[in-house]
Amino acid sequence: MTTVEHTVMECLCRSNFRDGLVVADSALHCSLTTKSLVERQFLEWGRGKRGIRQARATLAYADGGSESGGESLVRAAIIELGFAVPSLQVLVDDPLEPNNPKRVDMAWRLGDGSLVILEVDGKIKYVQAANGREKTLYEMAATFSKERRRESHLNMTGAKVLRCSVEDACDGEGFRDMLERAGVPRAMSAERPN
Repeated sequence: MTTVEHTVMECLCRSNFRDGLVVADSALHCSLTTKSLVERQFLEWGRGKRGIRQARATLAYADGGSESGGESLVRAAIIELGFAVPSLQVLVDDPLEPNNPKRVDMAWRLGDGSLVILEVDGKIKYVQAANGREKTLYEMAATFSKERRRESHLNMTGAKVLRCSVEDACDGEGFRDMLERAGVPRAMSAERPN
């Protein structure tokens, strides 16, 4: 058996950036470890290890704010395409329900103060109930209706609201075009993971 930190290091050394980010984000999100403990593992056991450079590059972007593997994969695609790293799980004031801010998956605050929101669409919330059972058709429609109402409220803030799936993010050219047209800023540094 190995420690969580050693397991994360081994996974990151053997994974590409996208898959590694899913592993690192998940370990942080589930509070299995901390970034500093994994960094310490790299210092103690990583010297000269094959893949350690890639692992360090991946860990630099790891963030426990990603709530799913899909969110991590989309964020990895954003980083690989050279866009600024978005803020995660951002609270947005709802003008129609002032006491009920909406939490969005990712967002960028632009220089003019406006906001670009990116919501990652997964299918599970539409088809699976919290207890794991399959939703009825009525429950699926209610979930979809609630999601549309929530997006209407987000649109009332004046923010640009983008939606994508993991599959959309894997279409590099189309995804890049969507982010560019929305005005998502480019990363300050030309340094990106391999």
